[in-house]
Amino acid sequence: MRINAIAPSVTDTPLAESMLASEQMVAAIAGLHAMQRLGTADGIAALTAFFLSQDADWITGQIISVDGGRSTLRPKN
Repeated sequence: MRINAIAPSVTDTPLAESMLASEQMVAAIAGLHAMQRLGTADGIAALTAFFLSQDADWITGQIISVDGGRSTLRPKN
């Protein structure tokens, strides 16, 4: 059995619709990411497909951030 997790940041989907109600808010949230944009469902689906493929048959116990680099910008304590 393999168990992995995908940890996305804010993604442009109906679930985030209330957070992304204005272009100003979209720009502000995008600015928090190293890539300066929001994620898409396709980006998360691509990693999901990889995890389900034989190419990932020796990967387990991993949490993969799909966050446009946001986790790299957090201040270190």
